[in-house]
This record gives sequence, structure tokens and C-alpha cells, in this order.
Amino acid sequence: MFVLVFVLIAIGFVAGVGAYIFFKLVDVLDNFVRNTVAVPVFAVLSVVVPYLISRLAGFYRGGGTEVVVQSFHGEPRSFSVKKSLGYYIQSIITIGFGGSAGPEGPMVVFGAGVAKAFSRIVKADDEHSKMLLLSGAAAGIVAAFKAPLTGILYALEIPYKIGIEASAFLWSIPTALTAYVVSQLLIEPHIRIKPVKCYVAVDANVILLSIAIGLASAALALLFIAFTSLVEKASKKLGIAAPIALGAALALLILLFPEVRGFGYETINSVINNTIELSAVQLIVLALVKMIATALTIRGGGSGGVFLPTIFMGIVFGAGLTKVLSSLGIETCSELILALTTASLLAATSKTLLTSIALTVEVFGFINAIPALIAAATAYIATIKWSLIKGQQMSRTK
Repeated sequence: MFVLVFVLIAIGFVAGVGAYIFFKLVDVLDNFVRNTVAVPVFAVLSVVVPYLISRLAGFYRGGGTEVVVQSFHGEPRSFSVKKSLGYYIQSIITIGFGGSAGPEGPMVVFGAGVAKAFSRIVKADDEHSKMLLLSGAAAGIVAAFKAPLTGILYALEIPYKIGIEASAFLWSIPTALTAYVVSQLLIEPHIRIKPVKCYVAVDANVILLSIAIGLASAALALLFIAFTSLVEKASKKLGIAAPIALGAALALLILLFPEVRGFGYETINSVINNTIELSAVQLIVLALVKMIATALTIRGGGSGGVFLPTIFMGIVFGAGLTKVLSSLGIETCSELILALTTASLLAATSKTLLTSIALTVEVFGFINAIPALIAAATAYIATIKWSLIKGQQMSRTK
């Protein structure tokens, strides 16, 4: 037991340090690209270079969570440490050069790779390898977002559209807590929330509003999933020309909408703190453009996560809805609307209902968890058959 706890703590520690290095290297590349006149060229390279590396070296590419999920349902002991490191490097290039993706993808894969290395040392069997794989994924999410409960629940929820891998719960606690402490010590917060003073009592009007926002978010989530699938099909038809063609489309989007490049933390913080001057239509369009840019990045040949882009979309879309509601004479707490749309989109796109609520509370501050749960559950149920995560099984029994 002592050896297992030590291994889990070690996984969390390495994942936390890995996240620190990841963010530093992305910042170095991003600052370099921003100071050049070739931002569109680097946007194309953000998918071309990772694509070539993955093809030539046989590394993973695409969405990071789906890599772990497919390994979990397949042969967990076949998960490659070398390939996970390759994916980590590809993601630094993708995001540093301007591709639209999140840090959770590479950190989930990196955390799982660290867990794989330790599973070899302790000679873990298939079942224990699965638990270590998910505990490493939990550490990766925690290190990326500084949200321990979110990371634990994410690791439990991602294998299935319905249900959780409850047996991984105790395994994920030591890794998540260790990764959280390390990330708190080393990494500056990326999302800065202003103090929230409003509180909305849960009445019939709030419940109806939560359901309506859940349905609107579900529609946006289905559009995201459908467009991502369309880009993937186009990529297969284009073959080796896909990264250049889709990278060029990404470059055009970044020229027109520079807010969608990279992580998008600046825009997220501007919207949250109400320091961005955009109309309702402009905000909703920006959310849609982020969706397109992310699909082009992840399915065009780049590597990274879709969790943070979904958060970006949720916040920007929520800000747009807030202005629409205001124009209709429906005044409500703007922070609550942002929480509802973000939780709903996360629940719908990744089938992570509990995670979406935990993230709302941990990262975005407590607004009113009950309306967020109603909205997220509505979006989750409305989109139950569909997910952005390839390889996700419907339930434990199937």
C-alpha cells in the first residue's frame, strides 16, 4: 500500500512539473510568433509540423482525451511513454504557433504517460494499469486548471457517455492533490475571476431560464460535434494535403479573428471581467469562429485539447446571450449566465456532467450551482448519444 501511495504521489508531482514546463514553453513560442510579421504562416505550421512529426514518428495526434480513452478501453499496458512525450511536444508546437487548442489534452496524455512509466516499474496488471492511466489523466487536468475535484471527476467520467469508472476514485485522489499543490506553487492562474456578489434565488423563472440555456447550449454543442466530424472527413479525403489546406483556413480565421488563436485566455478574462466591447452578435459569432478554429486545429493535424476551447465558447456565448436577454427586458446576473453556458457546453460535448459542475464551482467561483446543474443536465440529456471524445463507450455494460 505504501508503495502504491508513493507511486500515485510521484505521478501527481511529475504531472505538475510537466504542466509548468508546458506553459513556459508555449509562452516562449507564442511571444516569438506574436513579435513576427508571419503570424498566418505560423498558423499553418501549427497543424503542418505536428502532423508531419506524428506521421514520421508514429506519435499520437488529435484530441488528447480520446487518446487516453481509447487506450483505456483497448490495451492500457500498450500505452506508449515515448508517444505521450511526442504528443506533449506536438501540442507545444500547435498552441505556441497559434493553433486553437487547450492544455488539458497534452497534460492528460502526459499524465497518463507518467503513469505508464510507473506501471512498468511496479509491473502492474491490466486492471491496475487502467486505474493508473486514469489517475495520471486526473493529475494532468488538475495541473492544467488547478481544480482538484474537476480533475478527479473528469478521469472518472471520460470513459463513458453514461456512468463513471468509480473504481478509479481513490486512485485519483493522491495524484490530483499532489498535482494541485505543485501547480499552485509553480503556475500563475490563467483565468482571473472578479469577485461575484450577485446571488439568484432558484424560482420557476430561473429554472425555465436554465432549461432554455441548456437547450441552446446543446444545439451549439451538436454543431461543434458535427462540424468537427465534417472536418475529420474532409481531412481524410484530402490526405497529405489536409494539413496545408486546413491550416490555410485556420490562418485566415486568425487573421480575421485574432482572439481565437492559442489558448484564448486574454479573451476569456476580458469577457468575464466585462472589459471587451462587443455586441451580442459579435460575441456569438466569435464563439462560432472559435469552434471552427478548434476543429480545424485538432482534426487538421494539430494536437491539443478541446476542453479549454469549449470553456472559451461557453463564456463568450454566455456573454452574447446575456446581452440578448437584456435586450428582451430579461435582466439577470451575467456571471450566472456564463456559468450556465459553460457548464452546459462541457457536459454536452464531453459527456462530463459532474465535471462541468465542479469546474463551475472551482474555477469560475460559486454563483448558484443548482441552476448550473439544471442547465448542464438538460444539455447532457439532449445530446446523450454524441460526444467530441472518440472511443467513449455508451456505458460500462456496452
